[in-house]
Amino acid sequence: LSHLPRAGERVVVKGSLNVYVAGGSLTLAVTHCEPAGQGDLQARLRALEAQLRAEGLFDRPKRPLPPLPRRLGVVAALGGAALRDVLEVTARRAPGVHLLVAPAAAQGERCVPENLMALQEVSDPYWGCDAVLLVRGGGSLEDLWGFNDPDLVRAVAACPLPVVTGVGHEIDVTLVDLAADRRAATPSQAAELATPDRARLQSELRRRLEALQAR
Repeated sequence: LSHLPRAGERVVVKGSLNVYVAGGSLTLAVTHCEPAGQGDLQARLRALEAQLRAEGLFDRPKRPLPPLPRRLGVVAALGGAALRDVLEVTARRAPGVHLLVAPAAAQGERCVPENLMALQEVSDPYWGCDAVLLVRGGGSLEDLWGFNDPDLVRAVAACPLPVVTGVGHEIDVTLVDLAADRRAATPSQAAELATPDRARLQSELRRRLEALQAR
């Protein structure tokens, strides 16, 4: 089975019923199992993707990321693993890059309105951000569903700054990923894509200095 159910989990199964008349027993031979509601969500996801693709949101030209950003806006849930990963990666790779964190719920009813508000806030020219990271840790399709919301997808596509998404794990692809300028497999990789590597910059500076001194 592609999905092994856990105790207490609601699932939809397909299989065959067999009755053993002599013993009065009934058996169900399961050939397919999936979480309840998963199939309906997949169908809704495909329909939403087709609708937004028809609007041209996924085929727009992708903007390059700034090679040396001074400040990055980060939309993430406070206290979550995704924000912690971004902070750790940025501190290691580019400690001189400032981060402006706009907190937003990662799931539930508050997810979409708070992420919309946070995106609008960090893209305000007043803050001087050069790019935006929209990140969230892994979860089920239901947990990540807010990042398939049409209004949030349109906001990502319309954002005046380049947007890097790192939503879920490597196997998770949401509709905001398709609308973003760069899609990262994880929040950590999103931070890596948006920041320069300090060690590599130092090595390049040493190489150029040695080349100048050799002239």
